[in-house]
Amino acid sequence: MPEAPAVLTAKTSLSYVELDRAIAWTAGILKKAGVERGDIVAIRLRNRTQHLMTSLALARLGAAQIAFFADGSLPSEAGLVRRLGSAASVADK
Repeated sequence: MPEAPAVLTAKTSLSYVELDRAIAWTAGILKKAGVERGDIVAIRLRNRTQHLMTSLALARLGAAQIAFFADGSLPSEAGLVRRLGSAASVADK
């Protein structure tokens, strides 16, 4: 049932079709930014729906992710990103 809800939050409702389109759009943006299969991408997003779509878009591209808490910063975070060779970062403004 493509029109059935795939994501339900207090603020968002996305059907499977809408979620697939959002993932495809996000994957396209990431690909244009140079993200490729095997890349590692750091994610720090407050919006859980955006985080989910970004995670699924990275999976669609074959890229790995490092997810960080949006509300805090670990002192070792920058070092971890460098050591793992993060190709890109997705974060809130």
